[in-house]
Amino acid sequence: VMQHLNFESCNSFENISKFSNYKVVVLIPPNYTKSDEINSSQGIGKTYSMAQKTGLPIIMYDNIADLANAFKELEAMDSWADIFVITSHGSSGSFSIGSDDVTRTTDLSALKDGLQGRQLFVNACNSAQGVAGSLLLSSISRQIECNSFGSCHTIKGGVKFDGAEGRFNT
Repeated sequence: VMQHLNFESCNSFENISKFSNYKVVVLIPPNYTKSDEINSSQGIGKTYSMAQKTGLPIIMYDNIADLANAFKELEAMDSWADIFVITSHGSSGSFSIGSDDVTRTTDLSALKDGLQGRQLFVNACNSAQGVAGSLLLSSISRQIECNSFGSCHTIKGGVKFDGAEGRFNT
């Protein structure tokens, strides 16, 4: 049974229940959840579709501030996750959180309460590639005090977490 909760902010939650802890939660901007995006072979729409079909918890948000509010709402539900997956377009050393572009100089301190001590996978093409990608992940980890990792290659779509092996396959 899919549970779709809408709160006062722009956040939407799918497959998330109160008083629950999840291994993985997918974070995705709502403009990639429209039917034309879901049915495309592009990475973000495909990731959303696969997460939805497999019952992975999903949080939709519009920007950094909205995502920070989503973490507060999730905490108010007494629910949490060990790993969060931000799905976005990206390039070496950059990606986006909804309408906000993220580079190593972006202030992400608003996300610290929600991600501190967790793992964050930046599921964005080439975002961790090269020196710029390394600096980006270092900045994220330092600001948020989380373990961050990302992709050094093009992502075709979809996220699979194998808890037994403790790794992501894209």
